[in-house]
Amino acid sequence: MMRKSAIGVAGLAAAVFMGSAVAVAPIASASAFHPDPSGHTLGLGPSPTGVGNCPFANDDATFLVVSGNVVLHESTNKNGGWGGLTFEGDAIFREAPYSGFDDNGNPIDTGAPVALYEGRLTYWEGGGNNATGQSEGGLTATFHGAAINGVGTVDIHVTAHQTLVHGTVDSPGTPTANVGNVNVSCS
Repeated sequence: MMRKSAIGVAGLAAAVFMGSAVAVAPIASASAFHPDPSGHTLGLGPSPTGVGNCPFANDDATFLVVSGNVVLHESTNKNGGWGGLTFEGDAIFREAPYSGFDDNGNPIDTGAPVALYEGRLTYWEGGGNNATGQSEGGLTATFHGAAINGVGTVDIHVTAHQTLVHGTVDSPGTPTANVGNVNVSCS
């Protein structure tokens, strides 16, 4: 059984692993590095509501990286700056139970994350801005895993993208594109 739902993509321009910020710079530069991703967490936000026999609720979903390859990359020139990360490897899909939301809409965690599936994850997240004030960010994640309890599998595919025009530090700008899809199937 397949379920599709939209997810919010605000703030996706920030890199997950090291929190790198991309800023407009007058000189051109580019860099890439390959840190050990083991033990890092990649956030997914609220997980999809249980589908068919999927055993999870709508809690805070993350991937715990077990092993793999990651590239953190950034480039800047007189027109702007861009950066992101690309990961491919083994990960554990898990959820942190919550008891509702605080005044800012953030989930209130009630315990340690619960590991549900282990498998293969491909994850890309990136964003950038240009000298005219346009910024964009997005992510793509694909995961196939087997249930840790030995019963069933899950396939998750997330695509999200947002473009803002004429943003500033104090005002993020006007969205011109805001796309988010989550596809989940369990067996």
